[in-house]
Amino acid sequence: MAEPIPDFPTREGRTIRLRPWTHADADTVIAAGRDDFITLITTVPAQADAATAREFIDRQIGRPETDLGHARVIADKATDEAIGHFYVSLVHARLGRATMGYWILPDRRVRGAASEALGLASDWALDDIGLARVTLYIEPSNEASRRTAARVGFREEALLRDWETYDDGATHDMLSLVRLRDSPS
Repeated sequence: MAEPIPDFPTREGRTIRLRPWTHADADTVIAAGRDDFITLITTVPAQADAATAREFIDRQIGRPETDLGHARVIADKATDEAIGHFYVSLVHARLGRATMGYWILPDRRVRGAASEALGLASDWALDDIGLARVTLYIEPSNEASRRTAARVGFREEALLRDWETYDDGATHDMLSLVRLRDSPS
């Protein structure tokens, strides 16, 4: 029998909170569904409506049982309004590693929320559960996300050619960015 994955507790930073998804967060999914980049690189349904937003949220809530990971809302700490999404894959936790991904609503970007969320989640994975490494896969052209990762100690490790296939059917190169337990943040 497989070991249960570690629980991802609610984490609070200076301006954001990482917390579980609820159906009250549907408007955030609907807003994200209007962003062509978010819908290209994630499972957020394009032009989401109330029903597809609910289905998305149900998948996020069920992630620990279905794919050995945790999905969390990136919420504004002062209002608890959902402003983004964070995912931690623990499929390879027994091997000492995790992968992570995130998105922020377009009107809430460039305020540090993604860096703060990434720092909280990677600190949890590396320090609290003792993993050796956390990996992000980021499009080479996504300079903002690369800067976000660098701010919390991630370093570019490799260019992975034709690594990811999106819903557009094309394969895309990805950069592997890594933060190691023994590396300073």
